[in-house]
Amino acid sequence: MCVPVVKQNTYQARNIDIIIIIIKGAMRVIVTARQTLTPGYERTLQRLVGILGVISKNPSNPNFDQFIFESISALMRYEMITLNFSFSPR
Repeated sequence: MCVPVVKQNTYQARNIDIIIIIIKGAMRVIVTARQTLTPGYERTLQRLVGILGVISKNPSNPNFDQFIFESISALMRYEMITLNFSFSPR
């Protein structure tokens, strides 16, 4: 009985590693693409926020969470630069 549990944990660990690699790659694309994502940023932002909603129910992987937050912040930062938003300190 111990062997399937070990195999399952190994399988889950590999899946988590693959998912982290994918979201890290997506974050790097967003950071590299910068303002060129402007035409489709809304759809991308909605997808990232949807993923954030799912992981907020059970935040079990801090690395994945970090990459989601960085992706959202990079997308918003570059979109705000494109739209010329400026925030003045009070």
